[in-house]
Amino acid sequence: MKTHPLSIGTLHIIGIGGIGMSSLAEVLHRSGHSVQGSDRADNKNIERLRHLGVPVFIGTDPKNVEGATTVVRSSDVPLNNPEVVAARKKGIAVLSRAELLSEIMRYTSAIAISGTHGKTTTTSLMATMMIEAGLDPTVLSGGILVDLLSNARAGAGNWMVVEADESDQTFIQIPATIAVITNIEPEHLNNYGSFAKLKEAFIKFANDVPFYGFSVVCLDHPVVKEILPKITKPHITYGTHKKADCRATNIKHTSTGMSFDVHFDNYDIKDVQLALHGRHNVLNALAVIVVAIKMGVFPSIIKHTLASFSGVQRRFTTVAEVEGVTIVDDYGHHPTEIAAVLTAAQKLTKHKVIAVVQPHRYSRLHDLFKEFATCFSNADTVILAPVYAAGEKPIPNATHTALAAEVHKHFKGKVYTINAEEELAPLLKTIVHKGDYVILLGAGSISQWAHNLPKSLEPLLKHSWKKIS
Repeated sequence: MKTHPLSIGTLHIIGIGGIGMSSLAEVLHRSGHSVQGSDRADNKNIERLRHLGVPVFIGTDPKNVEGATTVVRSSDVPLNNPEVVAARKKGIAVLSRAELLSEIMRYTSAIAISGTHGKTTTTSLMATMMIEAGLDPTVLSGGILVDLLSNARAGAGNWMVVEADESDQTFIQIPATIAVITNIEPEHLNNYGSFAKLKEAFIKFANDVPFYGFSVVCLDHPVVKEILPKITKPHITYGTHKKADCRATNIKHTSTGMSFDVHFDNYDIKDVQLALHGRHNVLNALAVIVVAIKMGVFPSIIKHTLASFSGVQRRFTTVAEVEGVTIVDDYGHHPTEIAAVLTAAQKLTKHKVIAVVQPHRYSRLHDLFKEFATCFSNADTVILAPVYAAGEKPIPNATHTALAAEVHKHFKGKVYTINAEEELAPLLKTIVHKGDYVILLGAGSISQWAHNLPKSLEPLLKHSWKKIS
């Protein structure tokens, strides 16, 4: 990655263990800059950074910023954080992640991917495509790419691939040459005030590309279609819609993912194999195909990349098969994402799909309560765990038990509630049969539940099924 020719000293990153900040720290470190950081607790991202040689302090302490020339804070770090306060007293510049990112992106051409859903998968697939094409990109993703075992990559090429998180409005600061919009739904309205303002932000994101750039937008999504007349800069549409510039047809579910044909410009690419399940991932792949073709990537490389893509951790990740029961870990925490994952799972088995859901944030459950109550139609059984607060205070009636009562009104299958991880395996013992899929969904601690489940479930199933036989 090209960087500023002058030394920028030591960067201290507060909240360095977060998925977005850790990727930025890794890229800066691998590009030769002095980086350090702090966070409230250890995690795998911090372990990876320490292994690379990045110093990380656990806990907040004004002494941590001594020696730093610039402090970078994540959007979750308040301005009254002791390290931020200490930095300002010392006259040290304090930047947001987006401000620093926009500065380092001045020296590259950038593809920025945003949208309510599909950002991480599309970013990771885009990065893999460019690596396969020999473009050697720098990558900042919101998930761990299986092939890289990281959410970041410091390349020597001219291109940067960035996941542009729309949650706190800072994505409009990112200087994108190519802007991708996967979809738009009413999320993070506490930061925008209204859905109208969120839509305005996406319009600005698309219209801020330079005259030689363009945006890539999904015509299948109604809100994207709604804002399309207001996108005045060059843009390319994609989807299954008959008027989409880049269109997928002949879509089929396979044992390994999806297959489809692509029609774009003068290209008709037949029998594209995608190593990801679900029609939603076909749309994600189309966005990547548009950019790849515009960059002159050969169809043979496009097909190879899509067919061999190893995926992103926590995106329909099979954790284990226990006595014939498949356990899947997935990051889906929005009703649309949950519905898409369950639809994909239903295509993979003739047996039951059991959704184990840990709602993420009281505010999200409160704001999307009706949507959550009706997103389980492609499951056979639903198990609801307590809300993962993510630092929020409880909201009346935004609970897993209240949600269960509402789901009962719309869902034909059985709905259960549990109050702790320890209750999950004994409950599943009474429900599952060979061939079933158990899918654990959420953005909180439920991922750890998924990885713990095989150990606790296997002896219960062996004992139970041995007695039956």
